[in-house]
Amino acid sequence: MKVQKLQPEAFETTVDGSNTMLVLLQSETDRVYITNYGARVVAWHTPDQGGEQTDIVLGFDSIDGYLNASESYHGATIGRYANRIANGAFSLDGKAYQVDRNLGGHTLHGGRDGWHSKIWAVVKSSDNAVTLRLIAPDGENGFAGEVTVLVTYTLAASSLQIDYRATTTRATVLSMTHHSFFNLNGEGSGSILEHDLHIDADHYTPVDTDCIPTGKVDMVMGTPLDFSSRKKMGQDIEAGHQQLINGAGYDHNYVVDAYMPGHLKYIARAEGDKSGIALACWSDKPGMQFYSGNHLNGKDIGKAGVAYGPRMAFCFEPQYFPDSPNQAEFPSTVLLPTAAYRSSTVYKCSVK
Repeated sequence: MKVQKLQPEAFETTVDGSNTMLVLLQSETDRVYITNYGARVVAWHTPDQGGEQTDIVLGFDSIDGYLNASESYHGATIGRYANRIANGAFSLDGKAYQVDRNLGGHTLHGGRDGWHSKIWAVVKSSDNAVTLRLIAPDGENGFAGEVTVLVTYTLAASSLQIDYRATTTRATVLSMTHHSFFNLNGEGSGSILEHDLHIDADHYTPVDTDCIPTGKVDMVMGTPLDFSSRKKMGQDIEAGHQQLINGAGYDHNYVVDAYMPGHLKYIARAEGDKSGIALACWSDKPGMQFYSGNHLNGKDIGKAGVAYGPRMAFCFEPQYFPDSPNQAEFPSTVLLPTAAYRSSTVYKCSVK
């Protein structure tokens, strides 16, 4: 699908007293557009197997599209806690916390007013990189600590690296991720169920009917959640397995094999069946949420003028495990004032 050059003025407005903008990152092959509203990726133009530029990220051609979207997380930086916290409640250092509940009595992606809805300050920008900063106040949505966070996007050839840095004034829980909705045939091009997928994980964290982890870590072998050998995303999605019923498709945290804190590890690779574009993901986090876009509802009209319906995109969301503050056996998400949160994710495109 042909891509359009986005217009910076369409992203310039004032939200809650702060100015929004559009930033263009360029390499010799690719273009990535970033807006400081939610520190989010608006578009990623990369060449397909025929050399035609293809936009692989769902999104909108103006800031109004994001402000009025049915799906809040298009391309966004997620915080201060990615994924779900059961009942929006947990204890830290013997103190009980109740944070904003925005999903059936639970907390999703930091609550209704999470970092996806904030205006970030652009503190540094060049032709191929941009750094954005957010200062989240103590008590925000019920979370402890004033958190200062920096997110840097760097584009090199067809590789987009995201570096996260954060500090806090009080002990808190912190888990950040990136939430682009990808369609490797081009945004608005239809279903992703014929995309090939490989996930380098032998285990996952099963969920209940609210998509809250049960606390177990189960093997994917012998289940439709097994992508350890490459297969189509949609091959088993209607298999009737209880986990797929619970998630209305894939919406599960995969446990990264051979995870080592601070070391980038290959996690997953998807390939578009029509474009030949492949997207691989590396991260230094212990888990990755694979989401098959089950709840895209057709209300959002994207850059190509097409309504985004169910399973027209997928997400690779490297992160700590969901509900870790309530699961002692999961990797800890506690950040102390004496430490710094440091994490990186790399998404890399290639063609056949």
